[in-house]
Amino acid sequence: MSKNKITILLLGCTGFLIAGFGFLNFAEAANSSIYVSPASLNKEVGDTFDISVKINPAGEKICVVEGKLNLDKLSCDNIAIGDGLSVQTSPSCGNLNFLLGIQGCITEDKTLFTATVKAESSGEATANFSGVDLIGEGISVSSVSSGGIYILTVHKEEEVPQSEEVISEEEIETEEIEEVETIEGDDVEEEILSDESEEEILEEEITDAATEGESAQVAGIAVIWEGLKKPVVWIVFAVLLLVVWALIRAKKRSA
Repeated sequence: MSKNKITILLLGCTGFLIAGFGFLNFAEAANSSIYVSPASLNKEVGDTFDISVKINPAGEKICVVEGKLNLDKLSCDNIAIGDGLSVQTSPSCGNLNFLLGIQGCITEDKTLFTATVKAESSGEATANFSGVDLIGEGISVSSVSSGGIYILTVHKEEEVPQSEEVISEEEIETEEIEEVETIEGDDVEEEILSDESEEEILEEEITDAATEGESAQVAGIAVIWEGLKKPVVWIVFAVLLLVVWALIRAKKRSA
């Protein structure tokens, strides 16, 4: 066999393999599928959110969809069935198996049902399918499915800095009562001090008055004493005595 024939044969085999892989990839890409939307979310434990189960016919005519939705770390709160469906087996929170007929069949995306779920625990939660079968006009078209992955975290409460003290309502009320008592105590002390001041002032006035009276008496005695020291005073006193003596003798004689 000549070298040219070998070369042509190798090129032909390579081209055939490339064409084969391309056809397989195209066929896989064109397959109808069932999927969850949204495919990913970040949520906190305790949150509730909706996930929708949809189909992508990828150009194929889809008339019936069968399967089961499996939830991990998610609990089902409610199921709402989409419009235009003939329900054979209706999914519920207690049983997520479904068999749904599509009225008139479809070739475009459609929502089969929406599940309201709740995040139960932290970590990676999933919503996947099992037993999937997409049926066209009497034949099975595809069993391709795509689930969802949801990151669940625990809500962290804000920590109060150690330097900041949290004052309770009771402490505030106690402080207010203490302030009122302090104010009342200050008022009482002021009243007591005021009364004491008035008493002290009255005592001082009485003492001053007594002192003034004593001073006046002393001053009077001093004036009299100074007067007695003068000769004129004694002469006047002597004259008065003579007059009194003369009057007494005259009265005796007349008697």
